[in-house]
Amino acid sequence: MSRINDDFNEKIEIIRDYLSGRLNPAELSMIESHLDGLEHTYRERVLFDPLTGLRNDIVFRSDIEHQLELAKRGVPFSVFFGDLGALKFVNDNYGRDNGDRLIKFAGEFIQENVRDADLVYRMGRAADEFGFILPKTDESGARVFYNNFKEAAASARPGEVLNLSGEARNLPLIFHLGYVGVDERKVIGVDELLREVDHEMIRDKERNRRNSKYKGFIRS
Repeated sequence: MSRINDDFNEKIEIIRDYLSGRLNPAELSMIESHLDGLEHTYRERVLFDPLTGLRNDIVFRSDIEHQLELAKRGVPFSVFFGDLGALKFVNDNYGRDNGDRLIKFAGEFIQENVRDADLVYRMGRAADEFGFILPKTDESGARVFYNNFKEAAASARPGEVLNLSGEARNLPLIFHLGYVGVDERKVIGVDELLREVDHEMIRDKERNRRNSKYKGFIRS
């Protein structure tokens, strides 16, 4: 996100510099107020998902590019995709309002189960997909995170929190989770990296489909 912010802030400063010598103090104060509001609106509407408050996929791609540059200098990182497996089940049986509540629950759960330095995103291409970047985390560290995260998700009960009825009362938080670790030995392009992560997520989805605890909750 730093690159996007830097580009935007640079343009704002150019405008300020241009106007500073052409307006009187009162006019300049009024313009400054508008520019401050523009900065706030830009960040809220362009960089963040309105439902969860998480960063969006525009920022995700920019942040991956930044992490790839660090990886070339020996700083590893890992990328995760997490697909919310039971969202269609909830939408179909309990309505889209509850589906949105499940998405918010999932976003909060992710933030509670990552480190302060980790970055979390809601992806715009699919309502049920999240992305994570774990800086300074190699493949082995990503594997530990994967196991801990899946265990915590299986124990969560969004159905109880959302006060769903019937079989959804015991609904677990189902994530199809894929990841790839990157270091200086494996520096690839953003698109290739995302394809690899997506492939791993699909493999995890197939494993989840075979899990009897998730039977009936996962729908294509």
